[in-house]
Amino acid sequence: VFCAPLVGVVCRLLGMRRGFVFVCAFKAAACGLFLLQPYLCWAWFLQFYLSSLASGWDALMKNMSAAIFKERLSKYLALADLCKDGANILAAPAYALTFNAKATSRVARMLPGLLSFKLYLFAMAILFQHSTGVWSMFCLGLDTLQQEQDAGSEAKREASSRKRSD
Repeated sequence: VFCAPLVGVVCRLLGMRRGFVFVCAFKAAACGLFLLQPYLCWAWFLQFYLSSLASGWDALMKNMSAAIFKERLSKYLALADLCKDGANILAAPAYALTFNAKATSRVARMLPGLLSFKLYLFAMAILFQHSTGVWSMFCLGLDTLQQEQDAGSEAKREASSRKRSD
């Protein structure tokens, strides 16, 4: 069974920007598997497995945030925590409203997951909509990470060429 964090590998192979877009699409596809859960018993396990392959996402997001906000990182992290708390204040009642333990239809049982999936797609639409400016801000961080990665690769090549010449 193959299980490895693919985020770093994909970003290294495709570049930071293309890798980020690929991982976002991969996460959306993995989340979308919940639509098949009532019909195919393996969909839940495949969704769980594919989601575990996207480990490294949090590290990428933290590094990108550090590259974007630099000395203002602590302020950004505090604001991000407040936003997460606010989102949880809204999400918990929304989940409670959509969850029905006595539901008999497949659509009624899938309603909480469907709401979550729609909100994820909405967040991705905001991210990639150029008029919001979020993508251009993310690109600043991704470009900084790409430059750091390129500099590290160049340093490794120089070190290996020095070892060969010795």
